[in-house]
Amino acid sequence: MIDFLQFGKAIGKRWWALMSCAVFTFLGLYVALMEKSNRWLLVASVLAAIGLFIVAAFGAWHDELTKARELHRKLEAMADDRLRGAKIMDVRVKISQFAADGTRLKDEAPSSPGEVPTWKSSVNQWATEARNFLDSQCSPLASQKFLDTNDINDATFPGKHNLTWRTLLALGKMIGNLREIMEQDVYLSRT
Repeated sequence: MIDFLQFGKAIGKRWWALMSCAVFTFLGLYVALMEKSNRWLLVASVLAAIGLFIVAAFGAWHDELTKARELHRKLEAMADDRLRGAKIMDVRVKISQFAADGTRLKDEAPSSPGEVPTWKSSVNQWATEARNFLDSQCSPLASQKFLDTNDINDATFPGKHNLTWRTLLALGKMIGNLREIMEQDVYLSRT
């Protein structure tokens, strides 16, 4: 019942405006000039009123269609935003997993020279997998940022990590870069 009242109100407002337009003035003028009968005027007035009712109904329908299309557009935009947000969250989770794996590799730095080649190979494999993921899921800036290890200190480190020092420094820098990538949306958008 409420829907019917709203429909009637929407049409009534438009129909009233159309009924008070110049159509009936011109119709009356035409009847006077052409000397048409009162019956002819009555039939023409009813037909004009029905035609204007149809125009009013179309206008009310069109208003609702426009509102529905706008609502649909907004809902699609919200869904797209939600999907983008979910995708970015998934990318952040994966990057955090790479950072955790890198931290684990850093903590497992070998103390004997015989373990160094295997460990360095694991670090290189980790870096390649992380870079490939960033290349496929993030902006090109993310991969560039990840590989940016230019500002690390090249000084030698005396002690058990002397053979791995450069790799440890680069690994630490790449882990830090991953954290920066995770925190800034500019790196996470593909476009």
